[in-house]
Amino acid sequence: MISMWSRAQAAENCLLRVCNTALSALTLLLLATAAAKMALYIAAYGLTVKRVLASVFLVWMACVFVCVILRQFRTVALVRVAVFLGAVLFALLCVLPVGDGISTYNAARVQAGTLDPDVMEQEMRPLV
Repeated sequence: MISMWSRAQAAENCLLRVCNTALSALTLLLLATAAAKMALYIAAYGLTVKRVLASVFLVWMACVFVCVILRQFRTVALVRVAVFLGAVLFALLCVLPVGDGISTYNAARVQAGTLDPDVMEQEMRPLV
């Protein structure tokens, strides 16, 4: 990231590689925190389409920043990998029956007694 504005290439500048790696690692830490928070929301209120989309985006961002870290030590076609992975995840969201999976998951949790049906109904109600 910072490499674009640097006079020296990242391969030649050790401090630049360390800074890029540190920033990417801290971003991964933030993404892990967001994923943990999303897991808490899902555990408390069940799945929704928005939660699935946000979770998939978190996975994509984590993969991109892992590639950024790998790029500091070896050659990685970062843009190609990010676009390809994003296209694959988007295609999976379009092809797989996400809504059916969400309904099945929430119904199984209601039957198991780990999800309150009133909370689930409130979550699924459209905003007016």
